[in-house]
Amino acid sequence: ALGDLLTEPPEVDLSHIRPTVSLERRLRAVRDALLRRSDFDFEEEFGGEDRLTQAVTVFALLELYRKGEVTWEQGECFGPIRVKKMAPSSIHKGS
Repeated sequence: ALGDLLTEPPEVDLSHIRPTVSLERRLRAVRDALLRRSDFDFEEEFGGEDRLTQAVTVFALLELYRKGEVTWEQGECFGPIRVKKMAPSSIHKGS
């Protein structure tokens, strides 16, 4: 009876559990990146993140664009995305 208690239980499969990615944290990550420099390559900065985190980071970029804090350039389809801080004089009031 004690022999069964001493065996390791099977590993629990957690693959079905999705991590929570906070939009607020991704907004902070983009803003922090732009505090270090005025522009950056999205893939270089966030390419190591999982796909869900990258997707929420894109939503963060859209929110910052809506607020007039950032813009970006992409020279070709599927090409590198260069994120740029907007100059304070070009930030619009609103929303």
